[in-house]
Amino acid sequence: MSKRMRQYLGILAALVSYYVIHEGAHFVYACSIGVFEKVRFLGLGVQIVTDTQCMTDTQLGIFCAVGAIATIIVAYALTLAAPAICKMESKVFKACMYYITMTMLLLDPLYLSALCGFF
Repeated sequence: MSKRMRQYLGILAALVSYYVIHEGAHFVYACSIGVFEKVRFLGLGVQIVTDTQCMTDTQLGIFCAVGAIATIIVAYALTLAAPAICKMESKVFKACMYYITMTMLLLDPLYLSALCGFF
């Protein structure tokens, strides 16, 4: 497989992994407190819709933070696993893990610190 194809596959794997982990954390928390309504598919994104009227301020704050916390935990776990990942033979797997790790490490902190003002 060519280097360019591995890069595209890695980026696609990173986007899918990010949405599964970030939005999955929102989903699990919303279901655990009984406020989940539906999953809304937007242009390039996914949104977990909840009944915010039934949530306390603390629950809403936790709901908002849990996605970023989950991605950061996964990012650091992948960073700690980097020596084992580098020993793998598959270049595709290593490319996917590289892009997934970079996405998890950078996307939420960048969004929370700089980009959130634009949305």
